[in-house]
Amino acid sequence: MRKPAISAKFRTGSGDSMQALAILEEDFRSAATGRTSWADPLTALTDMLGARMGQLALVDHDGNLMLNVFTQHALDAADEYMACRGYDPAFNPRSRAIVSGPAMRCLVDEDFIDQQQIARSPIYQGLFKTHDVPHCGLVRLAGPPGGRLGGLTMLWPGSAGPADDHKRKVLEALAPSLSASLSLATHLDDMKTKTLLDTVEMLVGPAILLGASRGIIAISAAAEQLVRSASYLTVRAGRLTAVVGQCETALAAAFRQTTQAGTPAGLPVKLVIASAQQRSPILVEIHRLPDRDHEGPVDARVLLTIRVQRPDLPTSAADALRKAFDMTVAEAAVAELFAMGHDLVTVAARRDVGVETIRSQLKAIFQKTGTRRQAELVLALAPYR
Repeated sequence: MRKPAISAKFRTGSGDSMQALAILEEDFRSAATGRTSWADPLTALTDMLGARMGQLALVDHDGNLMLNVFTQHALDAADEYMACRGYDPAFNPRSRAIVSGPAMRCLVDEDFIDQQQIARSPIYQGLFKTHDVPHCGLVRLAGPPGGRLGGLTMLWPGSAGPADDHKRKVLEALAPSLSASLSLATHLDDMKTKTLLDTVEMLVGPAILLGASRGIIAISAAAEQLVRSASYLTVRAGRLTAVVGQCETALAAAFRQTTQAGTPAGLPVKLVIASAQQRSPILVEIHRLPDRDHEGPVDARVLLTIRVQRPDLPTSAADALRKAFDMTVAEAAVAELFAMGHDLVTVAARRDVGVETIRSQLKAIFQKTGTRRQAELVLALAPYR
C-alpha cells in the first residue's frame, strides 16, 4: 500500500525527505518482485513532487511496450496517449528526448524544445494542453539487458511552473534504484517466460509470445529457427508475418479476432500456414492470454503455437493411451472408442467382438485409469483424443 505520509515529509524540506526516498525505493523493489503494483510507488512519487501525472515505461529493441504504468491521476489520459501514439518518438518530442537523451539525467521541456516548436507540435497543442500538463521532468533509466529502454516521466500543470532544480535532483537520485528494480523485474520475467516457452515447446511444439502489434516478445528455440528460415513465417517491420500472402491475410484476421476487446481467453483460433518452398503446411494455433491482474515487464497478448510431428511422442490416441495407462493394444483401441463417446454395444460392433468381451476389457480399463463409471472414463480420456 502507498504511504500517504511520504509527500508531507518531502514538503517539510527536512532530513525526512531522504527517508521518504528510501521508502519509495523499497516500494519499487517490491513492485519488481510482484508483491505490489508499480502504480503505488509511482503515484506516491507524483504526490511527493506535486505533479499532476506520472508514467513509467519500458520498451524492447523492437519498440514493444513491455511495461507502461500511469498513475491513478493519469488513467483518463492513458487511452488518449496511446491513441495519439504518445509513445512514438516521431510524434512526441518528450518520448524522443527520453530515447536520445543522456541516461540518468532529468530533462525538462526547455532542454529539448523551444516555444515556437511547442506552438507547432500537435501533441503539445492537443493532448498536453487538454490535460494541462505543459511541464515535464523525464529521465532515461539505465536500460535492462536485451536492448530495452526504460523511462520515468513526471508532468506538472501550468500553475506549478517548470520543475525546479530540487525536483530534478530528486528524480535523478531515484533513477539508479529504479533502474535496478526494472532490471530485476525483467530478469524474473525472462525466467518465467523461458520456462513457459520451454514447456509449451516440449508438450506441443514451437511457441512465440506476441505483443499487441504482433511484435515478438519472446520465442522458443525451435520457433526461432523456423522464423529465421522464412519458409512459413518471418518478421517484417517488427511484426510476425506469414510469407505467403493469403496466409498473411488469414493470420492478421485471426490475430485481430483473438485480441479484440472483450474476447475471453479460451479456445484457440486455428489456421494453416503454407510454405513458400512447396513444403508441407504447418498448423498454427493462436491463444489469447489471460489479462494480467498487475503490471508486469512483459506485455504479451497472444501465445502462438505451431503443431509439428514429434518422433518421440505417440502418433495416435491409442498409442498415447498405451503409454499413459499401460494398456494392451486391444484395451487402448477400446478406450479410444469410449473416449469418442460410443456406448458398449457400438464399441462391441466396431471391434467385431461380443459385448461381454468389451465389458471385460472395460473393467480392466476402469482399473488402470482409476475410474468407476463410463462418464468418468470419458472425462479421464478426453486429453488423449
